[in-house]
Amino acid sequence: DGSAVRRKAITDYNLEGDRHISNPNGTGVSGLTDDRVKASSNQTKDLSDDRPLLTTEVESILKDLWEKEARFCMLLCDFQQNLCVSEKRRGYEMFFLKSMLVPPNRFRPSTSSSLGIMEHPQNVMLSKVQEANLALQHDSAHPNHMDVLTRWRDLQTSVNLFYDSSKGLGKSGKDGHGVRQLVDKKTGIVRQKIMGKRVNHSCRTVISPDPFLAVNEIGIPPAAALKLTYPEKVTPWNAKKLQGAISNGSEIHPGATHLKVNNQKYKLQDERTKRRGIAKMLAASRGSISQPGKDPKCEFESKVVYRHIQDGDIVLVNRQPTLHKPSMMAHVVRVLPGEKTIRMHYANCSTYNADFDGDEMNVHFPQDEISRAEAINIVDANKQYIGPRSGEAVRGLIQDHIVGAVLLTKVDTFLSREEYSQLVYGSCVSSSRGPCQSGKRVSIVKDDDTLELLPPAFVKPERWTGKQVITTILNHLTKGHPPFTVEMKGKISVQYLTAKVRHVAEGEKLRDPEELVLYIRHNELLKGMIDKNQFGNHGIVHTVHELYGADTAGRLLSIFSRLFTLFLQV
Repeated sequence: DGSAVRRKAITDYNLEGDRHISNPNGTGVSGLTDDRVKASSNQTKDLSDDRPLLTTEVESILKDLWEKEARFCMLLCDFQQNLCVSEKRRGYEMFFLKSMLVPPNRFRPSTSSSLGIMEHPQNVMLSKVQEANLALQHDSAHPNHMDVLTRWRDLQTSVNLFYDSSKGLGKSGKDGHGVRQLVDKKTGIVRQKIMGKRVNHSCRTVISPDPFLAVNEIGIPPAAALKLTYPEKVTPWNAKKLQGAISNGSEIHPGATHLKVNNQKYKLQDERTKRRGIAKMLAASRGSISQPGKDPKCEFESKVVYRHIQDGDIVLVNRQPTLHKPSMMAHVVRVLPGEKTIRMHYANCSTYNADFDGDEMNVHFPQDEISRAEAINIVDANKQYIGPRSGEAVRGLIQDHIVGAVLLTKVDTFLSREEYSQLVYGSCVSSSRGPCQSGKRVSIVKDDDTLELLPPAFVKPERWTGKQVITTILNHLTKGHPPFTVEMKGKISVQYLTAKVRHVAEGEKLRDPEELVLYIRHNELLKGMIDKNQFGNHGIVHTVHELYGADTAGRLLSIFSRLFTLFLQV
């Protein structure tokens, strides 16, 4: 590699230098004779005064250096190691600019206004370069060193302004018409022209918050759901569903827009009766060769229905600029009737660096099973809880959810049977359809299981504490796995906590905060309050993520979000 070549060259150079130290000429310099040493000493003497060096003088010095010490100078840049010997001796030319690339006239047009014709800013800067160059040629005929040096500096400044207008002084440095300004930042051609490609099977609109969505779900408005389609092959297991999609057509969701038979794509007709006739013939499709020995073309019949996007589909969601890996994540689709914008959970704001003041986001719909599998297994939103840069937690609940968590887990929060049951059921069981169970509710427990409630903390009257709600959720979330224990100091200061006073000695009192440290033992929340620290590093969610996996941590965030929102609405 380059480092090995560099080390070998330095070693060889040191060995050759040692041999040249004892040469008979007595110069002590590698490869230099007495005449060259005298010439170089005379040149050094001539340049020993305090006057600045001209560009031509610097070029002459570097040229001599490259000719005499080419093997050492080539170590300055890796690309010079692949050059031949003659090209290596010209390596000093990379420090000097003798010609400029000028864009064509069509990219530097003049503009007309009421004040007259205005030249393009690049034309003005190129004119300054020409004027400085002509002035330098004129003054080079005179031996005045300072005048020539001033012209050199003017030429250098003009060239710098052409490539980067921020290098100039005063107002000219803020015009932003240099080559760098045309390419760099948000208004450059890279962001405006090159990166902004149009793609199929995607949508873009404003985002809005929805705390009742799961953290890995994305709400799609019906206007986009009627346009995004997926080519699904007809099988005996999905024939009935696709028949209904064909009957609905392209204007009713969930429907279909096209039908593909034997590599021929047909658009579904507007008349419902004709679509029903096509739907009845759909079940006659054969997906494989039924009789061996026959021609596959006669026996194989492939049909593909381009159905609408529906609940449970996998999409890639992206917010520009895509600065790191979590800027593009896979989400599970939920079509929300009556909505006009893309709906997203609050927990995704930190990864996307998004807020809800008018931000727009892109949704890309993968078009085959392999892409869907890669998206959900590699870039699923639940799997992005740990940031790739520092290994810290980058997802969590914020603002109102933190307030609801503190109020619910206070030591003096008591709930009736109705309130306790409603909070547990409303948070653990969503009121929407699941991604894989059409028509059924999404739950953290199995279909044949039930939510096991805890006995009340007070018998008369029956009262449950807010901490028991958290315990019930943790018991069901980790059912079938060993319970966990965690202890972590909270973020709330001592003066806001209820403290009891005990007498240690006469005239001496100590404050003993009960809720300063959160302590969970075997899934049971014994003391402490859930605050912002529990959603950060080494908190409850982080502990669940490390012990039970990313999917369980994602479900816990979704449950907590619904729980604290419901509690604030009670």
